[in-house]
Amino acid sequence: MQELSNFNEQFGGRLVSYGSRQDPVGNPPATSVSLTGWFLPAPNHNAMTPRIVLQHGFTSNSNKHRQQFMAYLLRKNGFSVLVNNFRDHCYSDDSVERVNPWGHAAPYDTLGAWDYAVNDPDNVFGGPISDGLVGVAGFSKGAFTAASLFGLEGRVPAIWVDAPPFTPKSGFAVGAQNGMTGMGMGHVFPLIEDAVWANIVAAGNARGVNIEENTPAVDAPTRRRLLARNGVQLQYVVRMSEAQSKAVFDRMQDTDGLAQNLA
Repeated sequence: MQELSNFNEQFGGRLVSYGSRQDPVGNPPATSVSLTGWFLPAPNHNAMTPRIVLQHGFTSNSNKHRQQFMAYLLRKNGFSVLVNNFRDHCYSDDSVERVNPWGHAAPYDTLGAWDYAVNDPDNVFGGPISDGLVGVAGFSKGAFTAASLFGLEGRVPAIWVDAPPFTPKSGFAVGAQNGMTGMGMGHVFPLIEDAVWANIVAAGNARGVNIEENTPAVDAPTRRRLLARNGVQLQYVVRMSEAQSKAVFDRMQDTDGLAQNLA
């Protein structure tokens, strides 16, 4: 960690601001907000240095250890990084809806960061660059978002995903189950899971936020776009059952705890 701190002191970054991408097809469309993230250049950065948009996960932000450590590794390997904050998080503006939007607006937040990294309207990176030199990486909800935007925007050349929920519901279920287990009520959660999730979706819809929109595992148009681009390997991912995804995420929670202890 001291090496990371020394690296950041030697090769500093700056905060940059940009808008989320306009949603062209939502019903209703996602609102646009002003976002702010960290531009963290590679040590020998120039206008042609490959760029990565790094997206944090659920309730996290650009300043947390996972994002900063991954940015450090990428920068040491010659990539310049834009660590984006979702709306309602950290330096980014709050939305009117104040609902965790998942597939409804989150992909357009990350695509707004990607547009900024490609087009560089403020000449922060040294000028515009080819689409093929700007990828996206994400953790948890940020990984879920990367998978969604990969189906929405064909110009994104590649994504790297770490522990993505396959649906918003499966992401919710892990946290809720663990929380209730901690209160000695874990056996109750399976009995109420569907009803609670239905209420969450309804509450989002009441504020104009379709939480399950642009979700590859439940949204057929997004799934078709992803499969057309990625072939058989991704078919296994989108067909994984809720029970299978819960088992996977139980294991991911254990790994996440280990990472926090090491940090």
